[in-house]
Amino acid sequence: MPSRRNLQKSLAATLLCAGNLASAGLVYVSSYSQTVTTLNYTHGQNTGIQKLSPVAVSQSCSDNPSWLTLDSPDSILYCINEGLNTPNGALTAFKTSPGGTLQQLGQVSTANGPVSGVVFGNNRHGHGFLCSGGSAFTTWDVSNPSKLKLLQTKNFKLTGPPADPSRQDAPHPHEAVLDPTGKFLLVPDLGMDLIHLYSFDPNTLALKDITPVSVKPGSGPRHLAFVVKGSKTFAYLVTELGNTIIGYDVTYPNGQIKLTEIFNIPSHGAGPAEPSSYAASEVVVSVSSMIQPTPAFKG
Repeated sequence: MPSRRNLQKSLAATLLCAGNLASAGLVYVSSYSQTVTTLNYTHGQNTGIQKLSPVAVSQSCSDNPSWLTLDSPDSILYCINEGLNTPNGALTAFKTSPGGTLQQLGQVSTANGPVSGVVFGNNRHGHGFLCSGGSAFTTWDVSNPSKLKLLQTKNFKLTGPPADPSRQDAPHPHEAVLDPTGKFLLVPDLGMDLIHLYSFDPNTLALKDITPVSVKPGSGPRHLAFVVKGSKTFAYLVTELGNTIIGYDVTYPNGQIKLTEIFNIPSHGAGPAEPSSYAASEVVVSVSSMIQPTPAFKG
């Protein structure tokens, strides 16, 4: 199992960029060493030399900063503290600055093990994140970053015997993703072999359950990414236990979202099977629309 608890403290758990990376910008990096570091990124137009230089460090996100969510229009950075050694996690809102310093605006305690967050709703006034340790999806009103308010909690429960009891002993939601229309939230669940689907009221942020998408038993869906090509929308899901990439054609019949599987391939492509110590954990779609899975190491 890829365990974050076994990662070195110096490992950056999340890296976010603000600005035009073709020239200069700020990069935010969270680390289990209790820090969120702001780096200045420069790219010499004539020399091609790229450089990262630390400009500020904050220790206000508590013990185990993991996922960062940047709301660029409002200059707000949300930091999730995973709480590896504490009963609870935390959500912290920071005000960003051109110089890279972070000013804490608000902080609230959360359920244990928050691992991924996303902003949604009108003016990005909603923040949703997963608590893998607590098998829950929570949404928060962040319209006032100084007064973060819990709105809703969706608790997940297994509905039958798992395909892989050693890894699927409970629901393990791993990511919350906003679809390209900004109207639906998708939550891959490693423990239940499902993609939970929700619509929401853009003003009140209230969630409405939609029939989830089932994934091959024992696959362990983890992260998902969208790409829009012309009039077509596609989604790419990585499965940790199955070590695969599943492609979906995404359509919106009658204003609803529908995912139709179009392929299921090994995450490392054709050829010999990858070592058992490898497991796909993240998927990124590049600017050229190429799919890039990111491996995790079991430990």
